[in-house]
Amino acid sequence: MVTWCGSSGARFSVAIAIAAFATTNAAIARADDVTAEETEETGLALPPPPDRGPSWWELEVGALAVVPIERSAICPANRDCVMNAGVGLATRLTRRSPDGVGWGLAYDLWVLDSASLYEVALLHSLRGHLRYVLDSSSRVQPWIGASVGLLLFGDASSVSTGGGVVTGGAGVQVELSSEFAVFASAEAWLFATAPFSTRDGTTRADPFGVNLVLEVALGVMVRFGAVERL
Repeated sequence: MVTWCGSSGARFSVAIAIAAFATTNAAIARADDVTAEETEETGLALPPPPDRGPSWWELEVGALAVVPIERSAICPANRDCVMNAGVGLATRLTRRSPDGVGWGLAYDLWVLDSASLYEVALLHSLRGHLRYVLDSSSRVQPWIGASVGLLLFGDASSVSTGGGVVTGGAGVQVELSSEFAVFASAEAWLFATAPFSTRDGTTRADPFGVNLVLEVALGVMVRFGAVERL
């Protein structure tokens, strides 16, 4: 009698466990069906992961300072230098994605000391640029970037020469709000130009050579498009 009762109790316990499992699964299935129906009726859906949302635009405008480092190609020895230190304007338009990758256009205008060889020496540069933000989760967002493009150089009223430029550098954005930030950046410029002559009779950039300049910029940034995600 003892053995028979124990066997019956075991069967009874197993039956209860199976019934409880089946009931739980049925409840979960009904909950999933209700959630799916509510989602279809209301049109609501779960948001995408943070790194897969829509991209937005960033417009940067800032003041810059230019410090020549290597300019022997454009400033031959024993001749007045047509490209000395200067100031200017830096602008960037960047299409940025939530994963930190950005691309766009950059335009820079340099106003340079030309040792009176020009009334005002100007350099214009238009480039395509790439950028990667190292930490998008913080209000302080460091980035690295590179660009490649074209430049024009000459007096205020004329163009003396043109050339190509490659840059690489780093910077940081400090968010003031979801739409506004301030930024600082430093970029090394490697560029070369076609040969040209200045009014002192000196032929420059002949032979061909590469110049190196450091550009430091400080300014403001405005975001627009999908900023509600930030």
